Amino acid sequence: MNFCLRFLGETVCSNGKFYVASKIDPIFVFLQFVEAHCKDRAQPLNQFLSGGEAEIFIKHLKMEQMKLVADQKGPDDLKAFIFNEEKTLKWLKKKFELIKASLRSQHFVTSGSSSLNYVKTSADNEEVDEDAIAETALGKFILLPVSKVL
Repeated sequence: MNFCLRFLGETVCSNGKFYVASKIDPIFVFLQFVEAHCKDRAQPLNQFLSGGEAEIFIKHLKMEQMKLVADQKGPDDLKAFIFNEEKTLKWLKKKFELIKASLRSQHFVTSGSSSLNYVKTSADNEEVDEDAIAETALGKFILLPVSKVL
């Protein structure tokens, strides 16, 4: 017999499986669906979200959050949206800048190696590396090539 169980905090997981989750902005999930289904015309959320994991993410979004990447059409209870590229680009640019600021504040080493007695003479290389890392991080969440977007 093959038995396995794991302790997750105070909980016992009897089948031995567990999932590791990381934080994700649910707007990224909403963006994928709005871009795919509401590019040409407004549609209510319940028309293009029918069950599935994405609905779990999106149902926790507030209307104000959805309006960051899409335009609302009709009354609030209808929840009909149409994709807005201009708003989306503005929102993605803000995310891009937040990632870069986070890298800087955490003193993230972006060059190959670093030494305590090494003095870097050019800040230009650091900026290019931060852009590349931020581009890669954003690229994991959106379908469009990030370099074309930003």
